[in-house]
Amino acid sequence: MMAQTIDSGDIVVNGLSIRSDFKEVQKKIGICLQNDAGLFEELTVTEHLQFYKAICTNPSEIDFLAQFQLEEHKDKRAKELSGGWKRRLSVACALQNNPDILILDEITSRVDAVAREELWKLLKEICRNKTIIATTHTLHEAQTYFDRVAFIMNGQIVCCGKVDDITNLYKNKICLEVRGLLPKSFFPEMKELGIIVEDNQVVGQRIQMLEAQCQDNVEILFQHLNEYQEHKVIESFSITQRQFDQVFYELIRVCE
Repeated sequence: MMAQTIDSGDIVVNGLSIRSDFKEVQKKIGICLQNDAGLFEELTVTEHLQFYKAICTNPSEIDFLAQFQLEEHKDKRAKELSGGWKRRLSVACALQNNPDILILDEITSRVDAVAREELWKLLKEICRNKTIIATTHTLHEAQTYFDRVAFIMNGQIVCCGKVDDITNLYKNKICLEVRGLLPKSFFPEMKELGIIVEDNQVVGQRIQMLEAQCQDNVEILFQHLNEYQEHKVIESFSITQRQFDQVFYELIRVCE
């Protein structure tokens, strides 16, 4: 750790700088790397927990073998465990030092949905008074389990906050799904009413996917589209608000 020197900036952990108090900061952090880098193939589950506890400066009193439901696998070697059980063991080892902050790097990659849900449930119970910093490639995971989310693109944080707050950045943007082709006059009419609808219709395409920006007048948009449907100008339509994943893709588009 710290094989490279710091060229700029600083990280402060509970008031301690990694520049001046790195040894103390180390004691307060547990880390679980992707691909279970901290596991030894030939050691058993029990041996892993004993080893990491032995080298700790502040060993936890929690029985991680029981907490992570590893009892039935306690005599298995790491190489004999499935991906989900390896993740549990890796996290248990990272918690042996009773850290204030737990860093998790893609811990649910290549783990099925059931194992992912069970692991996060365990983490919520065991780490109630700890801070978890986690990376994930799954937007659903970030939205479901994280209190705060940061999007990093090209090495820079481009957005950070609670999921609802981030989604609300685009609360005035809605998505339209229209079966049929709206007349050209529709778009300037909406603009006069304060509703901006992107005209990116494709002639001959049965379903049009459009985006609109409006304040508190979405009912006006609904009324106009409903009239078009009643007069059989279009077959049907639906209006939905921006979802978290759509916000993510919007951020990508803006940053490119």
